[in-house]
Amino acid sequence: MCQEYSAGDAGDRSARAAQGEISADIRYTYDINGILEVDVDVEKAGIRKNLVINKLASNVSEQEIEARRKLLAALKVHPREQEENRYLLERGERLYEQFLGDQRVQVGQLMAQFLAVLEKQDPHAISRAREAFNRALGSIERGEVW
Repeated sequence: MCQEYSAGDAGDRSARAAQGEISADIRYTYDINGILEVDVDVEKAGIRKNLVINKLASNVSEQEIEARRKLLAALKVHPREQEENRYLLERGERLYEQFLGDQRVQVGQLMAQFLAVLEKQDPHAISRAREAFNRALGSIERGEVW
């Protein structure tokens, strides 16, 4: 189950964009059995590709490879896309739009801090930051001085 893709697979869609206007999200997932999965997402060009390299996993069956890929799929979801984090970010956006002045600046700073933690993809740090962000938003919603 090894497919190869080249830069030409992007076709004319990416060629039309000016240099520097398109970026790609690339995620590598490596399994202890020697399975390497590469996901490429070029959102502006509407391109999503997946490549599975299993040359080092010669003693692993196709069924085992598929089972491992399903288990690893959960790891591929970026923390900012997880439901609980999306909810808090949307809540923060709503408050940001609702408030003016210092409160708006405060909500914007809290959101930026939370997003920075999400980008690091450290589950323990995210859990702590999520709790703190939730408490802070609650305080702001209740009109408490923050």
